[in-house]
Amino acid sequence: EAKVHYRQAGAFAPAREKMSKPMTKEDIAGSKLDNLLRAGEYDKVITSVDSMIEASPALAAHNRAFLLYCAGRASFEKGSYRSAAERFRGILALSLQENTWLLPHAAYRLGLSHLKLNDKPAAKQTFEKALSYSKYDNEDALRQQLERELDKL
Repeated sequence: EAKVHYRQAGAFAPAREKMSKPMTKEDIAGSKLDNLLRAGEYDKVITSVDSMIEASPALAAHNRAFLLYCAGRASFEKGSYRSAAERFRGILALSLQENTWLLPHAAYRLGLSHLKLNDKPAAKQTFEKALSYSKYDNEDALRQQLERELDKL
């Protein structure tokens, strides 16, 4: 019964859409970065992202945001919280579609970076900003994480 509900909810739609067409160069690069992140190869992620951004100054905003997100996550995992915060701030400064998952997730991770830098007021403000976004993938799960972080403050 759960499988039927899950399918009706459209959870397979994004995967089905991705599998219906060939991967773009950007999709392939994103998959490689994701694999490096999962493997804990944080320096390789940061180096790769920096060289991709430098090589493509006219990169589309969404692609630039994704690259910054990967580098921000890698920086955070390395303990370079200021660098992570700069990268997440860079995403929030871009003109992106309102319903993209990158904006609320970048705000959440920026808030976590502020916490690591002992700036609780900035963390609270950033978590609240993340809650202001709606209609993005995995919204419920992120909202729960945000509410937990705000409850701790």
